Amino acid sequence: MINDNLRVHFVVGMCISISEDILPKALLGLRLPYRKKHSIPLDSGINIGNTEVMSKNTNFDKEYIKKPDVLINKLDINYFITVGYTFKI
Repeated sequence: MINDNLRVHFVVGMCISISEDILPKALLGLRLPYRKKHSIPLDSGINIGNTEVMSKNTNFDKEYIKKPDVLINKLDINYFITVGYTFKI
């Protein structure tokens, strides 16, 4: 707790990416909720997990008999920031 209105929390969570394949991801970050009863939390952190990206070996000039797999999974790190609202009874 920094003062009566501002606190600091460490945030850990899991999420999934919904695409052709379901890919799990991990979330790590900080939460700064402001106030007590009517709280406005600010979350920020990193998102670590597999992401589907286009293969560098993809050739769009070539004609294929079967549909080629052009997407590959790559471990990627992204950043997130959110603002919310919570009410405590």
